[in-house]
Amino acid sequence: MKVNLEQEGVIKDMQIEEGKEELQRKNIQLHEKEEIIKDKDRLLEDKDRLLEDKDKMLEDKDRMLEDKDRMLEDKDKMLEDKDKMLEDKDKMLEDKDRMLEDKDRLLEDKKKEMQRQNRQIKKMQECLKQLQVLIAKGLLLSENE
Repeated sequence: MKVNLEQEGVIKDMQIEEGKEELQRKNIQLHEKEEIIKDKDRLLEDKDRLLEDKDKMLEDKDRMLEDKDRMLEDKDKMLEDKDKMLEDKDKMLEDKDRMLEDKDRLLEDKKKEMQRQNRQIKKMQECLKQLQVLIAKGLLLSENE
């Protein structure tokens, strides 16, 4: 019986030793799990920071797109204004062309009028010469009488 008790004591010591070893393994596993959880927490924090950075970048991108849209609207307005100015310029050029055509017609009419007046002056000069000749003949005849 003594052997049995000793055997039981050895068995219990072995069981206690195995229990301690099992407890140590579980403590090691627990510590490893805690480290894994800490690593996961750090990764989640990093992920949160990255998501915040991404949100900020998306907000910046949205602002940039809004700015770009405003710039494009301004550019469209400027192009519309430019088109209007070009239309006005075309109208002014058409008006100028009409005025130049009118001026050319007036100059042509004036030229024709000048030519007509020159012809009349030449006719009057001829008439005056003929009148002077007739007056001279009349004076000669009246002196001869």
